[in-house]
Amino acid sequence: MDDPAALFFDADARALLRQRLRYVVARWGYSPNIMAWKLWTRSTPGGLHADPCPAWLQELVNTLRQLDPYDHLVTTGARETNAELSHCTLDFTQVVYYPGDQVAASVDEVAAVFSLISRTFAQTTTRAAH
Repeated sequence: MDDPAALFFDADARALLRQRLRYVVARWGYSPNIMAWKLWTRSTPGGLHADPCPAWLQELVNTLRQLDPYDHLVTTGARETNAELSHCTLDFTQVVYYPGDQVAASVDEVAAVFSLISRTFAQTTTRAAH
């Protein structure tokens, strides 16, 4: 691939990724130590920008569900809470905190983590109430 973003558009790249998933499930899928298969992290450039559940992500979820006879959970990561990811058939979404630029150390990292947790719980509570 000339560009990592080819994974989202190139049929050959996606076929290779499906082969890799097949290998990973065959190699480690039996293990009760595998809690979930994490497919992606939203902060990755070219990843989950415009479409909340892009076709390539749903394709990977479906591939894992077909390959995994042990029915492990399937997840992805997000930099912020994202209710739109509930349109995917994921079992859960992880919210991942990435600290700011270490040069600009004026940010209170503890407060930033608590802020992210607070927003996540507020959205989870709102979603559960519906």
